[in-house]
Amino acid sequence: MMLITTPRSKAAALIDFLLTLLAWLAFSYLFVVGLIAFLMGDALGTAVPSTLRWLPTIYTFIFYVVMVASIAAVLFSWAQYNTLRFGRSDRRIMYPILRPEELANSCGISMSQLEILRSSQRVVIYHTDDGLIRMIDIDDETITHPKIRIVG
Repeated sequence: MMLITTPRSKAAALIDFLLTLLAWLAFSYLFVVGLIAFLMGDALGTAVPSTLRWLPTIYTFIFYVVMVASIAAVLFSWAQYNTLRFGRSDRRIMYPILRPEELANSCGISMSQLEILRSSQRVVIYHTDDGLIRMIDIDDETITHPKIRIVG
């Protein structure tokens, strides 16, 4: 799957493909040569017993295992803490659906204005600094209200 979907010519796509293929071949060659050299003992310059060759790798692996176990312990402890603290409350419950009257009241508009807003294609709502609706601009009608001015 392409992440970048910008249209480009077939020549540019072919060049990208060939450069990517060349990079993967070079990486694979270097990886295999390095792995063979490590396993044969050439990477250290002298013949060293295999147990001594693997000690740094084993210590690094042990360090990684300890780090992963520590992170897992922290995450498990955090999950247990959250279960103890919030276990009785279910925050994923669905809120009850607002009736149109409740929605209109919470916005401070009338039912007729709410119907106009729902049927409009384009609505711009301007708010005061306190978060209250100051003006509603709709594309097809003009409605005025003592509290709210709706202009089209």
